[in-house]
This record gives sequence, structure tokens and C-alpha cells, in this order.
Amino acid sequence: MKPIARPLLRLVELGASVTLAALLSTPALQGPSIAQARPLADNPPLVVDIGGEPGSLDPQINYDSSGFLVLGNVYDGLVRAVGERTVTIVPDLATSWTHSPDGKTWTFTLRSGVTFHDGTPVDAAAVKFTWDRLFKLDQGAASDWIPAYVKDVQAPSPNTVVFHLKVAWSSFLSSLSSIWGTGIVSPKTVLAHQVNGDLGQKWLNDHDAGSGPWMLTQWVHGQKIVLDPYPKYWKGWSGQHVGRVIEQWPAASSTQRLALEHGDLDMDLAGMSIPDFLAVGHDSGIVVRRYVSQNLNDILFNCTHGPLQNRLVRQALSYSFDYDTMIKAVLKGQGSRMLGIGPTGFINFVPAKHLYTYDLTKAAALLKQAGYPNGFSLDVAFVQGGDTRNLEMAQIWQADALPLGIRMNLRVLTQAENIALSHSPKTEPDVFFGGWTMDYADDAQWYWITYYSKILPPYNSNNMYYKNSRVNALLEQAAATPDPAKAKALYAQMADIVYNDAPNIWTYQGYDNVALRTNIHGYRYNFLYTAPYLDLYALSKG
Repeated sequence: MKPIARPLLRLVELGASVTLAALLSTPALQGPSIAQARPLADNPPLVVDIGGEPGSLDPQINYDSSGFLVLGNVYDGLVRAVGERTVTIVPDLATSWTHSPDGKTWTFTLRSGVTFHDGTPVDAAAVKFTWDRLFKLDQGAASDWIPAYVKDVQAPSPNTVVFHLKVAWSSFLSSLSSIWGTGIVSPKTVLAHQVNGDLGQKWLNDHDAGSGPWMLTQWVHGQKIVLDPYPKYWKGWSGQHVGRVIEQWPAASSTQRLALEHGDLDMDLAGMSIPDFLAVGHDSGIVVRRYVSQNLNDILFNCTHGPLQNRLVRQALSYSFDYDTMIKAVLKGQGSRMLGIGPTGFINFVPAKHLYTYDLTKAAALLKQAGYPNGFSLDVAFVQGGDTRNLEMAQIWQADALPLGIRMNLRVLTQAENIALSHSPKTEPDVFFGGWTMDYADDAQWYWITYYSKILPPYNSNNMYYKNSRVNALLEQAAATPDPAKAKALYAQMADIVYNDAPNIWTYQGYDNVALRTNIHGYRYNFLYTAPYLDLYALSKG
């Protein structure tokens, strides 16, 4: 995720009870050179810790929150989500949009006068090219649009883009606010660097083809990413702004803390451990903020492995987890119990009719009923960076489950190992501590990519390899329902089935911790995009 006498901790806790409001208003690298940004060179630089290194910076391939800062500032989308506590969809490249009465045709009018970093115009043909590219590559967040059954994307005029859907989908507009997958790319730049029909994906891994306020000018793998302002950005550069942005990701939380205290780091975006975050807030030159986040944390069961194929066993394990102790002792109170299978704060959230609680007696009875009175062994894996929360929780759970005869072998994975192992049910661990940041402000997104079994990893997040035909059918019906109220009723039926099947333990919805120097101005937390995202254009320093 992130030594003098200090004043009292200045901690701002911001709650979030969120609804979706849609504004239906009817150089080192090839590409832009650092020299182009010289008119803005006097703007002070910004050094930011992003918590971890991205896997790729291709906007149609990246699918990790470490890429948020680049994707969200180097690329523009049709729309954006804004808001610290409520999520509102606002225009970005699209200035207005309408949809047909049946909800299957969406028409967007594009902003005029916008150019890519290569100087070519951002037009409807570029939007169509981008979405065609997303579906052809079929990676990253492409699975978000599977339920929409996007038939095609057309560009009838330079400023008009039309999406044809095979079914009416009440979540479609919200889905376009995702940062993953939606960044519009320059066809000229992409095709100029295409190799063997790869649509430029090797080149775009560490170069850019965007139109946003910042350009990707350097990526020193393992060390830093450098962004410079794009002088011809369509909003202009009047007012106060930061200049060059340097992203880094020190592995040790203590390193991040010292850099922030000494002024070598301007902002830490949820990268520090909880103790370091709490401690750094006592520095007179630093302000720390805590936000109620949409990030969810869960424990995944591989439903194809041994005892875990049995629903009663999975329910027993759900009763063996001490939810309250984890939040109090490990999170230091910086989190809240998940109340359903998705995060609170977005539309289509469904509260669980009953919550699993810490109850070893009930767990033992379920294990006996399932035919495992003496327990079994489990391989329990997690990824660990500078933050040790998953390790601490796993150790507490390991001790609590032992009286049930459940022997847990704890296993630490790198992120690369985790991704590789999750692509097959044979290699996916028995149990895995996971987490998720929602792509768009609708719990339906989580339901689809996690519990729809007709498409499995690596194309979605059903790493439990959970399959239930009734769940599939309800999801398909909901996606084809234009009436939001009727769609939610179907999602509610689906959520009840999933909760009873217990393919996950739904543990907690965490807080986002952000620490910044007091000379940084204009920061606004984004509830959808969470702490790893910054609107760099809004920031100033001094």
C-alpha cells in the first residue's frame, strides 16, 4: 500500500455514504520530448509514493491500482467520476450523451480542439479505434463490458461516437467512468509502433499515446516513473500547477515515512503501514487524512480443492474467522466489517440477510455435518509488501482454526506469483487473502467479474473457480434489464445465493490513508478511484 517533538496528530476522517448521480446532459522515450514541457518548467516538481510498481502502462492492459496515477493523468476517457463522498459522472472528452428509449444505443458528442500528445486530433475514429483495440486485446478490464454485450462502436462523424449494445444495461454509463480500459489512445502512435499485429501493446507498456495533461517521459523499472506536463492540454495551464511528477515505490514503510518527514517525498498514497501513518501525522509539516474507502478485502476459497468443494466446509471456515478482533487488533480500528458480498457506497449494494460471525461451536457442527469432524490441512497464501496486515490476520486465523483440527500452512507470494498461480484451478492456492478496488461505481461490476462462472481467470476475478448456474442466470437477466429497480432485485437474489454458498470470507472494507506535506494544495480524494489516484492538474505546491 506506504525525530523531533511533534504536535498532536491531525487526522481528518471522511465518511462516505455514496450514490451515483449521472449527468445525462443530453527524453528518454519516443514520443513527446521533455523539452516540449519547458514553458511549464518553472512549476515545482512533485514526488509521490504510489505504493507499488505497475505491471504495465498500456491503458487497455493495465489492471492494477499502481497504474492509476499514470492512466488517470496521461489519458482522457469519455467521462470521469468525481467526488470524495458521492460519485458523480461528469464530462471528459464527451461533452454530452443520450440513449435510445430501449437503452441499447448510446450517442456521445466529443469535445472539439483536443489533441493527442503526438499532435493528432482526438476524434470519434480514435474512440472507436480504442474500444476495438480493447476488445481485440481482450485483457485487463475488458471483462467489465462482457455483460453489456457491446455489439459495436461506430464513428458516424468526427465528433460523434455511437455504442450499440446487444442488451439494455443499466450500468453502462457508469462503466465508462472506469480508468482501466477506457483511456483513449492515438491510432497514429499505436499503429506506428505495432509489431506483428500486437496493436502496439509492447511499445505502450512503457510509452504513451494519450491526450491528458501529463506525458509519460521516463520509466526506470524498479525505481521511478516520470511524467511531464503536456503544453497543449485542452484545459490550458493558467493558474497554479505542479510541474514534473516523479512516482516512486519504496518497499519499506519506514523508508517512505523518513522521506516524507525529511521533505524528500511530497505525498504518500496509502503506502505506509498503519503504525507509520499514525506516527507521521505528528510532524508539523505533514497532514494525514483518513477516508472511508470502497476497497474491499476478502479471503478466497478454491472451490475445486478437496474439502473446499463442500459448501458446509466453506461456511464453517466463515464462522472460524474473528472479524471484530481483526479490525480492532490488526487494523487498529481503521476498517469496518463488510456487510454483504460487495462494498457499501455504490448502487446495487445488497446487505446480507445474516452475517457470519466468529462462532467456533457452529463451525465445529458444520464440519461434522460435512464429514470432517477432525479437520484437514489448508494451504493459505497472501501477497505481502511493506504492510503486514494479511500476515497478522492469517496468523490469528491459523491459531483460531487449530482447535477445529484445521491446520493452515501459511505461504507468502509475490504479486507475479499470485497472478501466475491464479490462472488455473490446479495451481491456485486452497485459500488466498485478496482485495479489490472497484472499477466503476456499481456493485454489479464486482458481481459480474467475480461470480459469473462462464468466463474464468485470467479474464475475470473468479479465482475461487466458483460455479452456480442459478447465479449465472440471474446475472444475465439483470444485465438485460433496463429498469434499475428490477435489475437490483435480481442482483439481490443472486447475492443471497452467493452468500450462502460462501466462496469467500467477506472480511472488511478498509480506510484509505493519505499523507502529504502541508505545502501541497488542491488535493481531493476520489471515492471511486481511491487513494492511488491523484488529479495532478488540480495540485499546486508552495
